[in-house]
Amino acid sequence: MSAVSMVALACIALNFVRAGCAHFLRFREMCSMLAVRGWSAPRAMLAAGSAVQIVAGLGLLWQPSRHASAIALLAFTTCASVTLLDFWRLSGRERVGAANGFFSNVAVCGGLLLASIL
Repeated sequence: MSAVSMVALACIALNFVRAGCAHFLRFREMCSMLAVRGWSAPRAMLAAGSAVQIVAGLGLLWQPSRHASAIALLAFTTCASVTLLDFWRLSGRERVGAANGFFSNVAVCGGLLLASIL
């Protein structure tokens, strides 16, 4: 594998590992946000999602687990984007911020698709 591919994978991995760790550091706040949005079992969902981000993020760096890790993160990112960045229901500044996050995640999904075949 080329050095450029490894750096690209490390960048994607860092994004997910950092986010998963940040969720654990702000666990109460994040749980409250999920509860307000009507999620059932927000503590369990947040813990599971954050663990997936950390474990699968690291898994991108190891060839035997790369494909499965990329697919797990692709599924996670798609679900999180559709449920938490639902810009089509918002207006004004909230809509712009959520749309920017949503389409940034679309780009991340493209990177994950590429990672899945490396």
